[in-house]
Amino acid sequence: MHGRFCPICGKSIDYAIDGLCIECYRKSNPILRVPSELRLILCKSCFAYKFSGKWLVPPPVSSIDELVLYVAKKELMKIIKKKSNVESVNFDLKKEVVQHQERFTLIVKVKGRSYEKIPYSYIEEYAVPVKVNYVFCPACIDSRGKVERAVVQVRAKDRYLTTEEYNSVKSVISNTVAKALDENRDIVPLEIKGEKYLDITFSSLAAARKIASELQRNFPLKRMDTSKITGVSRTGKPQTKLTIRLLLPEFKKGDIVSISNKLYMVLAYEKDKVRVLSLSNYNEAVFSVKEIFSRAKIEAHSEDVEQVLVVAVTPPYIQLMDLKTFKVYEVRVDKVPLWIKEGENVGVADIHGRKVFLPL
Repeated sequence: MHGRFCPICGKSIDYAIDGLCIECYRKSNPILRVPSELRLILCKSCFAYKFSGKWLVPPPVSSIDELVLYVAKKELMKIIKKKSNVESVNFDLKKEVVQHQERFTLIVKVKGRSYEKIPYSYIEEYAVPVKVNYVFCPACIDSRGKVERAVVQVRAKDRYLTTEEYNSVKSVISNTVAKALDENRDIVPLEIKGEKYLDITFSSLAAARKIASELQRNFPLKRMDTSKITGVSRTGKPQTKLTIRLLLPEFKKGDIVSISNKLYMVLAYEKDKVRVLSLSNYNEAVFSVKEIFSRAKIEAHSEDVEQVLVVAVTPPYIQLMDLKTFKVYEVRVDKVPLWIKEGENVGVADIHGRKVFLPL
């Protein structure tokens, strides 16, 4: 028998590298050897980042995710620049949030070849976990010595903030600080605390008002400002502390509310308004903050909505199966909504003894 064989896969080969076929050689010799984990250090106040032992001003990015991607790419490029076998590289960042904790993974796609005599280029993909350590940079440590002059409190009426609300509010704060940092160092909060609520303290009244106004532009918030005299300055002028309380509605996404005796399902917060779905004609509508706080009454929470399967539709009856208990029952309705189809899943809520149907 003529020819050579790869000792790993047994395939007949005409060209060998270290006695292996190209495919087996590639498996044990990647184009790039990436670290098992990237560790980044970011300032929790001003979002400066530490690189090669120095603190650097963050680039003009629109979110923390973009900043993490920027710094992670910069760290990995230190390794890639030393490799002559890399032809091109692309980066992407994946994020998941688990119990308020952000977990990042850098996806690296590299084109090149692990050995110069391999007759073709190819692409390899690597997933590198990214651990972000938030600390205070030296400049912010100095600023924390300043006197607390204002606090912005973000709450939800009669409930805690949801994970989605909490992360969205923090994202707006981070983006606002990053954009205004070059012009106003006082925009950096002295402290951000809270897990199911947020308290953001500032040494500047103007900075607190700017953050509060930006949050109002992005969420349906009811605002209340109060000032308290905390002392007297050397010149005899009273010193005050400003508290800005921002309140989200009692209801959240997926809840059912009544407005002027009509039922609606909350779909989303859109800037300073709330988008809802009418449960009488199933058309969408938008309400302002003033309308929501003065007229809306919560009727059922999203957790109270049961998921059921539509077994049969024979007007005026709809036969349903509870997907938890598999119990089949009938509901009599005045009018069967046109969107309800046999074999599809729908939501059902009991409002004052009446079954209300919701699209899922």
